[in-house]
Amino acid sequence: MTRYLSAAGITVCVFVALFTSCAHRHDNPMDNACEILVVDYDGNTFDTESVFPQRDTLSLVPKDGVVLSEVVDLCVSPQHIYVLDANHSLSCYDRMSGEMLKYVRAIGHGTGEYIMPRAVCTKGDEVYLLYERACNVYDVGLNFKRKVSIDLIPLDFIKVDGGFLFCNLAPSENLKRLVYTDDDGNVIDSYLSSTLLIDAVMSTHCFFADEHSDVYFAEPSSDELYLWDGQGVELCYRSVIENSFEGKPQATSEKEGYAYNTKWFRLGNKVVNSFLYLGNRYYNVYDTTTRASVVGQVDVTENIPFAPYWQWNDCLFGAYHEDDASSGGERLVVTMFGL
Repeated sequence: MTRYLSAAGITVCVFVALFTSCAHRHDNPMDNACEILVVDYDGNTFDTESVFPQRDTLSLVPKDGVVLSEVVDLCVSPQHIYVLDANHSLSCYDRMSGEMLKYVRAIGHGTGEYIMPRAVCTKGDEVYLLYERACNVYDVGLNFKRKVSIDLIPLDFIKVDGGFLFCNLAPSENLKRLVYTDDDGNVIDSYLSSTLLIDAVMSTHCFFADEHSDVYFAEPSSDELYLWDGQGVELCYRSVIENSFEGKPQATSEKEGYAYNTKWFRLGNKVVNSFLYLGNRYYNVYDTTTRASVVGQVDVTENIPFAPYWQWNDCLFGAYHEDDASSGGERLVVTMFGL
């Protein structure tokens, strides 16, 4: 049996090309977003291998006695893969062999401990673990270095030059949705006075960095993707999905029959957004050069299932559990997709 991460509702598909426009709206002088029109997708399918021909898998091999539960978050560096699981453990793996190098589970309020971890990221020679109003800083081998306290309720975060970006789960007039702090957690500025479009958060992952180290941010279930420029954010892409939930009543019963965005990626000349419609997951892959899109559902019978959830440089990553005949249990498999 194979259990997919964040792959609910993915069904069969075939390649479909739809030419779309990328128009700039000038009703707001600060709004120069490229609009990606997503239409005629219902029932469409596409061949993911034609878009992402570079693909591979890596089985993660835990130490004896260690059992990994569902993946909460994952991040990648040139040498390592770091996994945060639902058992509140943080583990480090060799990126080439998949061998577990370090396992940390330190729940509590003492030095080096944490409560309810939510996200993990890495930059340079450090790894960062986000939890309630704080993050722990480790070296690449997951040896604890220090704690950074923050005065907000974080949903997600990313390390940037000179500090951190946090997605503030409870924004206010004084502390907005996107919060920029220094390396010690002191607030420098905040941006985006906005509210969630739906009453449920479909994804807690809000940030990613591309192969140029450009950092992007999208609110949970947002149709808009922002670029961080080191001093603020610029709205760069907006998906306009046919039958979108955008602007519709927010009662749960009213969401049925509407499409709503869940994730964004940006790699090479491709902008990818994933959205849900009638319980099925769709992907729209927009080519910034040709201004054409492919849109549809994907084939769950592919040898390497396409269900990306994270991005590192110019690669997309997913993860799933599958039966391990040698141990009689399950193993965690990381999937990788590139252009």
